[in-house]
Amino acid sequence: NRVITPQFDWDLAKLKNGNWEIVPNLSGWYNFNSLQTDCYYSPARADSTLFNLKFYHPAWEGSYFYLKGGVGYSFFDKIIPMELDLWLKRDNFWKIGCNFSRSTSRGGKPYQSRECKFEIEKRW
Repeated sequence: NRVITPQFDWDLAKLKNGNWEIVPNLSGWYNFNSLQTDCYYSPARADSTLFNLKFYHPAWEGSYFYLKGGVGYSFFDKIIPMELDLWLKRDNFWKIGCNFSRSTSRGGKPYQSRECKFEIEKRW
């Protein structure tokens, strides 16, 4: 199976309000599978285009809270996808939080996921 997934993530502006940074954003992904299978979910095509608002607020030195909420449209499945992220991050060290999403359709019913995790990262 060959899968092609073009995607974009575009911050439209950066607005400041006190300690808050607010960033309107557009994002999208478009998935095309060359072969469908019964072994795992692989629709011929799936998509999600979202308008998001990202919020950043400092927590303590080098750390910040990150909240992103988005709503949009799936052109292939004709549903309204949504996404919500809530994270506490320390740049180039760790992050902890959750992602909730409602996207593409499985047999006419939107696929929903919830994922919470703790990550340690180091960028070079």
